[in-house]
Amino acid sequence: FDLLWASDGGLYSWWKTDANGVYQSYWQMTGAQASYAEATFDVDFNQDDQISTALVVEAYGDWALALLAGEYRAVGVDGAEVGVTYGGDAVGPDSFDGWDAIQIEASALGGFELLWISDSGSYAWWKTDADGAFEQSRFLDPDELIYLEESFGSDLNKDGQVTDVSLIESDGDMLLAIVGDEYHALAIDGTKVVPTYGGQPVGPDSFGGWEAIHVEESSAGGFELLWAHEDRSYAWWKTDANGEFESSRLLAHQDLDGYESIFEADLNQDGSVGQALADGDLLLL
Repeated sequence: FDLLWASDGGLYSWWKTDANGVYQSYWQMTGAQASYAEATFDVDFNQDDQISTALVVEAYGDWALALLAGEYRAVGVDGAEVGVTYGGDAVGPDSFDGWDAIQIEASALGGFELLWISDSGSYAWWKTDADGAFEQSRFLDPDELIYLEESFGSDLNKDGQVTDVSLIESDGDMLLAIVGDEYHALAIDGTKVVPTYGGQPVGPDSFGGWEAIHVEESSAGGFELLWAHEDRSYAWWKTDANGEFESSRLLAHQDLDGYESIFEADLNQDGSVGQALADGDLLLL
């Protein structure tokens, strides 16, 4: 069921319950946003003599996904609204044949994350900038939805729990995430790799002061990871195809430019992605 509450201060709270009336989630709205509830409740809340055609697709987290005039919009609890765009054009249910957006939330990486579902039951993840403009995407299998549950604050795979997953980065062709106390690397094609050292999975607590910040497939086979220490030093790892540690190298901040093309990110924050190291420049220890 849908239940709408009103406060003395002019705010609204939209509740979603299950079939037994048990609370599931809520979305707080300003008075100006009450029009998003009009189609669902068939009431002219803002007294403009018409029922708005705006629809709320979901409202599980701090941002609701709404559909207004055929366009998807992210609507925040603070009243902020951001339109979703692709190539400068607004997107909606008719933008990509057979695909509908079903979740949106602010990203820990900046901007927003969207989850799409196709008519065939496959999924796609989008990353946008702070203005809602498309930046990157990847396809997901249903069993990979757990990697996005923490981001969207929702039990996407319907197993009765929201899996504790933290997305660290998604700059290249792979996602780096923390699942429980382990690092997981997830490729566009659905390949999942757990980095290991001596046969044991590694995570944020494996090496005092060190945290993995980037992962990418290696042109030499296997994977490459970039680690950062709390003292602002860095380390590069090479693993085999199963994620098992093979070799490493300590790096200074000035060395990062040579690894930017590998990790497809501006590691030294100079506004550009640098060139790859030339053959012979990379020392494997």
